[in-house]
Order: sequence, then C-alpha cells, then structure tokens
Amino acid sequence: MGLSDTSILDIVQIVAYFNFVNRIVLGLGVPLESIEERGGYKYGENPKKMIDG
Repeated sequence: MGLSDTSILDIVQIVAYFNFVNRIVLGLGVPLESIEERGGYKYGENPKKMIDG
C-alpha cells in the first residue's frame, strides 16, 4: 500500500524544482506582479464580452 517509488520520486523532483525556481527568483530580485497586472480569466463574465471589449 502507499505510493510507489516512482511516484515518490516524481513528487520529490517537482517540489525540489519549485523550491529551486523560487530561490532563483528571490535571489535575482525579480519583481512580483500585482493582481491587476496578472490579468487572466475573470470568473462570471461573458466570454464574448471579454473578446469584444
């Protein structure tokens, strides 16, 4: 029972990569985006309205 060795390895590699990238970004002083700058999908809005403006 439990996770296979391959699954555990996958999880460890994903977490390690995420940690690595975060440390690089923080070390380089990359500015973070504000919520307004991110854009993205606005839930509850009509997709046609978003395309037409």
